Amino acid sequence: MVRITRENYTYRFAADVTPVARIQPGDEVIFETYDASTGRIRVAEDLPNYMKIRDLTKVNPAAGPVFVEGAQPGDELVVTIDAIRLTDQ
Repeated sequence: MVRITRENYTYRFAADVTPVARIQPGDEVIFETYDASTGRIRVAEDLPNYMKIRDLTKVNPAAGPVFVEGAQPGDELVVTIDAIRLTDQ
């Protein structure tokens, strides 16, 4: 089992983004992610300050990227999501 922690994220999908892990086809991976504000909004009172500093190029972080050994450009990758668990607000 491979775990990608929430500290390993990107705001863009591009070939020049360095993978945070290498996996084999069939590996199970746990992705820990942030919310769209990268965890900066915890209560409603956080929203006004967040809106003042929000950078539209840094919203909706994605965990990863992950390099799949043997995958080639144009390959189709099939992913099964077994569960989604939320943290406390």
